[in-house]
Amino acid sequence: MKKIILLLAFTVSSISLSAQSKAFLTDTQDIRPQHNIYLNLLGDASIASLNYERLLFITPGFFFSGKAGVGYNEEFSICSSGDCSPERFLTITHHITGNLGKGRHFAEFGLGGTLINGNTDEKYLAYPIVGYRLHPLRSKKVNFRIYGSVPFTGLDTEDILYAPYGLSVGISL
Repeated sequence: MKKIILLLAFTVSSISLSAQSKAFLTDTQDIRPQHNIYLNLLGDASIASLNYERLLFITPGFFFSGKAGVGYNEEFSICSSGDCSPERFLTITHHITGNLGKGRHFAEFGLGGTLINGNTDEKYLAYPIVGYRLHPLRSKKVNFRIYGSVPFTGLDTEDILYAPYGLSVGISL
């Protein structure tokens, strides 16, 4: 009889402990903002871009992010005369990254790509992304990202301006 009571006590306590950890995980994920809107300067084969990002929290210390945005780039040219106007390009940026960290600080790693619309030899660039992200604990707070990326394929620098780093500042919703 003592063994049955002891087994029942361990079973009940283990069920309540696992339910508690799941409740904590769910509560933490519900509080964190899962949507970001931000302005990106340089990086992603754009001079500037406006982006929307959706976050999918797996645990409090790990989440995936998916981004889509529209940006602007222009032809790289050095003009010696006064009537030189570089060609301008529309860029459509996207990425999927994993983010690992604690609290508000996360290391970011993943893959990104940019579709370049205009008269250029480079129509699509794919690149790995490595960076740092400051993600707030509550909605309507500022988010921040700094990252680096280098395209997988060779880049013809005469067509577009490409910076191997970028800076993002926005708001979490």
